[in-house]
Amino acid sequence: MECDAFYALDELFRFAVASESQFLEMMKHKIKAATITGGGGGIENLDAALDLIEDHRQYISEVLEVVRVGGHPNWPKAPDKLRKRAIAA
Repeated sequence: MECDAFYALDELFRFAVASESQFLEMMKHKIKAATITGGGGGIENLDAALDLIEDHRQYISEVLEVVRVGGHPNWPKAPDKLRKRAIAA
């Protein structure tokens, strides 16, 4: 399995998922704060949050496409008999 770059990135993917969860939680709190306060640039803060979320959504879409195709074509791949395990990870 060490010969498959995608499998080797498994722990990094798990870390990235945890980071995304924290990002979404932070955005939830920022949006709540902007809507509850009613002043202090609430609409501007919501517009900024929307822009940030849209940029982030685009980034996630690009990363997801790389994940769907199993990484870059030049990355090393596990032999066929071990490939299913790498894909499952």
